[in-house]
Amino acid sequence: MRISTVTMFDQSMSSMNRQQSDFLKVSQQIASGRRVVNPSDDPQASSRAVGVGQAQAITQQYTDSRISARNSLAQAESVVNSVADGITSAKT
Repeated sequence: MRISTVTMFDQSMSSMNRQQSDFLKVSQQIASGRRVVNPSDDPQASSRAVGVGQAQAITQQYTDSRISARNSLAQAESVVNSVADGITSAKT
């Protein structure tokens, strides 16, 4: 079976194009500092990344709520202490 020069050329071009595509993909990953640049690169990893992002947002919301509750309790404690001081001074 003979392999023509056209076939060899086409195979070589196909191989070079594939290697160039792989090189560009790796270059994008290096430049962005991320393994998954596009969701189509790894759908499972993209899905996990979205899940992690949502979990971080939920955690941040809990943190904000905790801080707000702590501030409200501190304000209520201040009011209770003021009332207690007022009652103590009224007794004397």
